[in-house]
Amino acid sequence: MKSAPGAASKMAWSAGSLQSAEQNPETMSHASMSPQARKAAWIGPGTIRVSAGIENTQDLLDDMARAFGALARQLK
Repeated sequence: MKSAPGAASKMAWSAGSLQSAEQNPETMSHASMSPQARKAAWIGPGTIRVSAGIENTQDLLDDMARAFGALARQLK
């Protein structure tokens, strides 16, 4: 994962990768679904999917804390 603020703006899809990735399923992997189908699947604007890689656990937690902090500042 990239450090904030880059982490908040650089989302990527990754399946089976050794690196961690995050995505917004509403606008990426599930974008072709109808809004009703996404709602039924509990996928909305605030949904974030995280695929953890093999990084050090503390590094992942620190990256996520910075990313969520950056997002929180953007929402204010």
